[in-house]
Formats: sequence, structure tokens, C-alpha cells
Amino acid sequence: MSSINSKSNDQAFPTVDDVPVPQVGATGLRAGRVVAFTPDGDILVQTNGADDSLMACDFLQSTESDCPVFRVGDEVLVHVGIPGERSCVLGLKRRYKPATSAEFQEEETNLSDHVVVEAGKSLSLRCGDTTIKITKEGKILIKGIDILARAKRSHRIKGGTVAIN
Repeated sequence: MSSINSKSNDQAFPTVDDVPVPQVGATGLRAGRVVAFTPDGDILVQTNGADDSLMACDFLQSTESDCPVFRVGDEVLVHVGIPGERSCVLGLKRRYKPATSAEFQEEETNLSDHVVVEAGKSLSLRCGDTTIKITKEGKILIKGIDILARAKRSHRIKGGTVAIN
């Protein structure tokens, strides 16, 4: 296997051209292990099985903000494509460890006492046709089909002028 040298850290990286294309019949799901990463962003995976092939893979990104962290040695599940297609790492292969109810309760009690959401000009909350808008000028606009305000104690409305209906 030939390699290229990275000038930044002098590690040898395999090139994608050195990775063989999967043979016909070797497609489908396979277990494998991450062995290296190329500077171009390929994940090199050694699959388990009769041929123990090394393949360059992409990874499955399920959301826009989802960027999994893979490390050399991680066990992964790989979809091996047909010849001419790239293989794809679907995710890490781990044992399932359910969270206990105590862990759920602990997460709920670790909420922040105070949250600040800031905006330069205006801040809007929208759900369907209902909106709450807060502006830099100090105005608060609430639009909705039905608006209900409840108070257990006093409900005060203060203003220079108060208009109802």
C-alpha cells in the first residue's frame, strides 16, 4: 500500500486509490473497525469477514448538526455498496445501555435557574399562526386565536393608557 505524507505531522495516510473496490456479492451490511482517516475526509474501515477488505467510506449524517466523532479502533456498521459506489459508515457498534430512572430524574433536576435569550432587534416565538414578538423598542406583541392570562394572586395591567377592546 503506498502512502502520502502529511507535512503537518509526518503521518502516512493511505490514498483512496490504494483501497480496493468491493467485489460483486460483497455488498450489504458488514461490521468493521476504523483503521485510519485520510486528509480528504475518507474513513478507512477494515471489514470483518472472509475477505477482511479495507474500504474508504463516507458516513451517514442524520441531521444538519449531527457530526459523529469516530476514532481509530472504533467498531462500526458499514453499508458496502455495489462496485463503483462508495461504502458508508452507518454508525458506531455498541452494546445498548439503558439509562436508569435515577439518571432521567437527575437530568431533569439539573436545569438552569435562569436562561437569557438575546436578540439585537427583535425576538419572535412562533407556533402555527400564533406569535409572541419582543422588539428592541420595548414592545411586546402577542397574536393568537385565543389568549388566556391566569393569575393565582393579583393580575395587574399597568400602562400610560390601557385600552380594552
